[in-house]
Amino acid sequence: MSGEQHLTSGVTLSVLGVAMYMDIMNTWTDEKTLDVIETVREFIIPSNFILIPFCIAGLLLGLLMPDCDNPKSLLGRYFHIPIEHRTWLHTIWFVLILALPGLLFKPFFCVGIGAYLHLLCDAPSKCGICWLFPNYKRVGYGKVKKGHYIYLYDSEPVAWILCGVILTFTILYILGALGIIGPIRIWITSVDKFVEAIVSFIVNLF
Repeated sequence: MSGEQHLTSGVTLSVLGVAMYMDIMNTWTDEKTLDVIETVREFIIPSNFILIPFCIAGLLLGLLMPDCDNPKSLLGRYFHIPIEHRTWLHTIWFVLILALPGLLFKPFFCVGIGAYLHLLCDAPSKCGICWLFPNYKRVGYGKVKKGHYIYLYDSEPVAWILCGVILTFTILYILGALGIIGPIRIWITSVDKFVEAIVSFIVNLF
């Protein structure tokens, strides 16, 4: 994916995540589960509105940072790390390194989230990524680099189609969650009940 595609897909997935969180807080009923979810949310993304712009900036930066190993990328043109493309910067290790400072300043968690979303969208490309580089075992969607065989897109036009699918799904979900599209609201409600039952069961084990 190009930088523009990563921004489009990453921001859309983030909006979808926020919409799902709001729907969960409004429809789930198990108080202990809701308390756990709210505690995790507060740990990662603060309620302090002053920090929200920093969180958004961190997310956008994180969406572009893994491609700093490509001098032609949107961010790599200005800040280039001269290593092989889709190696160390396209791993879960890099995501953790970016997110770790979030223990001191929460918006850094959003940088890590952005980088994770970048990897998530690169994983189903034809060339793939290796989440656990330099360990080239089968991970994620399939084998990576040599022998990679499971993918959703193999060119920029198809990547834009994937972005469109993600955007369409997000819009439909939001319209359904708001009750504007009844059948989708019914589907969301049924899925909500199923997922809440599983999550609540796990939470109440502890």
